[in-house]
Amino acid sequence: MKIFFIKYHKKVYHLKITYIIIAILFTVNIYSQNKPNSVKDYGVLINTRYDTTEKKLILSWETDTNTYKYRIYSKSIKDTAFGNYKYEISGKINHIELDYIDGKETEYMIERDAWNYWAYGYILAGMNIKPVHYRGSILIVVDENVYDSLTNEIEILKDNLIGDGWVPKLILSPRAEVFDSEKVITLKNKIDDVYKSDKELKSLLLIGRVPVPYSGSFAVDGHSPDHDGAWPTDIFYSIFEGKWTDTINNIKSNNPRINNLPSDGKFDQLIIPADAKLQTGRVDFFKLNSIKKSEIDLLKNYLSKNDKFRNHKIEIKDSAIINDYFGLDYKEGFAANGWMNFSSLLSFNNISTEHLRYASRNKNYLFAYACGAGSYNSVSQSLYTDDLDSVKYGVAFTLLFGSYNGDWDSEDNVLRASLASEPLGLATMWAGRPYWFLHHLGLGYNIGYSALLSQNSRADIYLANSPFARRFNHISLLGDPSLRSHYPSSVDTVIAVNNNGIIEVEWNDSSKNVNDVYNIYRSNSKHGKYSLLSDNFTDSMNFKDSLPMPGVNYYMVRRQIRQTTASGSYYNLSTGKISNPVFSPKLNDNEYIRVFPNPAFDIINIAFDFQHIGLFDDMQLYDFSGRLIRKYSANEIQIEYNIASIKIIDGIDDSLPSGIYFLRINFDDRTIIKKVILIKQN
Repeated sequence: MKIFFIKYHKKVYHLKITYIIIAILFTVNIYSQNKPNSVKDYGVLINTRYDTTEKKLILSWETDTNTYKYRIYSKSIKDTAFGNYKYEISGKINHIELDYIDGKETEYMIERDAWNYWAYGYILAGMNIKPVHYRGSILIVVDENVYDSLTNEIEILKDNLIGDGWVPKLILSPRAEVFDSEKVITLKNKIDDVYKSDKELKSLLLIGRVPVPYSGSFAVDGHSPDHDGAWPTDIFYSIFEGKWTDTINNIKSNNPRINNLPSDGKFDQLIIPADAKLQTGRVDFFKLNSIKKSEIDLLKNYLSKNDKFRNHKIEIKDSAIINDYFGLDYKEGFAANGWMNFSSLLSFNNISTEHLRYASRNKNYLFAYACGAGSYNSVSQSLYTDDLDSVKYGVAFTLLFGSYNGDWDSEDNVLRASLASEPLGLATMWAGRPYWFLHHLGLGYNIGYSALLSQNSRADIYLANSPFARRFNHISLLGDPSLRSHYPSSVDTVIAVNNNGIIEVEWNDSSKNVNDVYNIYRSNSKHGKYSLLSDNFTDSMNFKDSLPMPGVNYYMVRRQIRQTTASGSYYNLSTGKISNPVFSPKLNDNEYIRVFPNPAFDIINIAFDFQHIGLFDDMQLYDFSGRLIRKYSANEIQIEYNIASIKIIDGIDDSLPSGIYFLRINFDDRTIIKKVILIKQN
């Protein structure tokens, strides 16, 4: 690991030349005698205490003998910058008392002004923060070669995403085992189309060997010339403005994978040309040859442990582990990135310095940070790809920093391999160049929020000991971006019944505690947007909907608890469980079939009186001129509680124009034809 470091005062951040790469080679340990006592001092380690009677928040931190002033900044979560500091206090003081308002979250930055360095700490603080019922849309992109093997797991993932307030959308991607610029652009165009059509699209999850974009001509880890070149750049899929060019000629490396030539499809940009818009993560197990399981099995395992984590079936205490094998030899203070994040999320009393390589085999940790001499498949003394084939790895969210391994598309890459582990390994990031900011997780935000903030962060907004590599193309999240750090237990089952026009919803909950309450939601589509039925949650195990929607009704139940973390408290919702569909109003006497919704957008539901009409053989969809458009056999139509569902639009590339269509339903002894009006959504 070679060091690139910019010596700066905070005022320098505001110069437009911040992002011009100024690389100064430092000799190890050659700097002022007033260096920190430990790497921890390159971050401000914040703890919180709340006086709920007086409505006071007490922020405290570990002191540093070199500090002569602390400055405290604050802002709303919606503000783009902290602005001027609110308080300035002596370096001998290690706490400050502030007012807080129930239900209001406030973001704080504490700046340490020491004799020869600056350090920063962040926390999102608040008490009794309201629950988040809806998070937006998430686009799942699946490698078309693995999709058929993962259909059950993908359906469970979609149900879990719906249960966490997302609306999932799915498209298939061509598989690209080697770099393929045409496939990169093909997928980007598909993502662009979804982004343009869905104003609520917030997140992007790539599953399988989805094409990997490459960009840049620089060794972010300092290993030049062998690691100079284009690095994997998933952030390309998340940027919808700015210009990407392809004119660089860089063949310094003897590795053809990262060589960058004019017009080769690998982009020139080292610094992103515009802000990323989507919270993006990738789950990709291609060429993890040291791990004996197949790529399909690894994908299945990841989705399985993802499901368990979301439904609180894996026990993890609020704990973290930090291994620092760089220490003060590097003035960038890499491990301070772990200390500053974990202290806000867990308090520094819950941070261990045990040996990660061995401690994670016997105990589960929520977070880990490890830095040290590295290779593509290792962070020295902390994590090795070879180990993960045969031993347990019990860390949910991992921050790693070693030479070479930030280039995550390499064979046997340790970052990707950490997701192939058991029983955890849910998200991983290369953190140190630049620093990552995870403090929002303490009040229920998802890891993708942190990834997007870290990718877009300019050095004059979220300050850190080192500003190096801000907004570089390589910053990536490996894992599911929608994951949060805490999930309450889910309810077991939800059953809905139409009782004379009133839909009665009941659920079982084997994990119910005395103070648990529930929120009830409803949708006319299983994978659609669910709306909260009432602002008043219930502590009972049943609910009556006296005004159901015409057509199909799905109900979802989410447990609500008051989650307490080192950051404060918020009302946390479990992953929701979805009921069977219920049709309302019931079919009339002698009405055997009803089609709904009508007009339809993408799915036709058909309610049947199977008791009197029997099962159908197949269905055909005709346009107004009588031309056959689609044919559906009985075995490919989903039927649930006497309601059949057929897709009339299969993704954005296979849509039908708006108009009048006819659905022909064939039985043994009769044929029934229903008119359907289709409205194509823009």
